[in-house]
Amino acid sequence: MRHLRRRRVVEEIPQASLPDLAFLLLIFFITSTVFAVEHGLPLVLPSATRSPSVTVEASEVFRVRGLADGRVTVDGSPATLEQITPQLRARNAERRALGQSELIVVVETHPDASYQTMVSILDRVRAADSRRVALQMLEEGP
Repeated sequence: MRHLRRRRVVEEIPQASLPDLAFLLLIFFITSTVFAVEHGLPLVLPSATRSPSVTVEASEVFRVRGLADGRVTVDGSPATLEQITPQLRARNAERRALGQSELIVVVETHPDASYQTMVSILDRVRAADSRRVALQMLEEGP
């Protein structure tokens, strides 16, 4: 009697349609991905030509300084980062009640101050919904 030999079936994944599948997955992820758009603090940068100088009264300025040692001052008085937003909102609310425009926030940072100090100050200014912001470098100070 003859024994029939069974053919051994090699189990493997068909690879002929693998490039098609990869292409379809690529198309799917490209079309379904949502890119997050970050909204930063809008800053108006000076133009290349010399812009005219503008005189501003001291009462229209909210001055925040970031010092080299990490301390923060608001209008010359020591303050914490958490105090910037409520103080700025209160001062702007007072000005709006009197029919005046919002304060100009001047952020001055010492050249040796950490970058995080300036970013934290700008985050607090943004949280107060203030749009008139000027950035300066402290040339002298403690």
